[in-house]
Amino acid sequence: LSMTEGIEMGDRPQLSVVSFRFRSADGDSDALNEALLHKINARRRIFLSSTKINGLFTLRVCLLHFRTNGDEVKAALEEIQAAAAT
Repeated sequence: LSMTEGIEMGDRPQLSVVSFRFRSADGDSDALNEALLHKINARRRIFLSSTKINGLFTLRVCLLHFRTNGDEVKAALEEIQAAAAT
């Protein structure tokens, strides 16, 4: 995620939770990220949660299952990027 243009990372990952947010060109990044959360979750391919870090709406992905592999993580990243591109 940190290598994706337009994404800023939240706090350092805690165990299996990674927080991140997209930067908005119009300056309303909170609204953009909240809309992306609903869009991504509505597609029902992956599920993201959210939180506020220092008052900023932030997306979170949790990779917890012991059978999660690199291909699944890559697919999740592609799903996040595809939702942001449309």
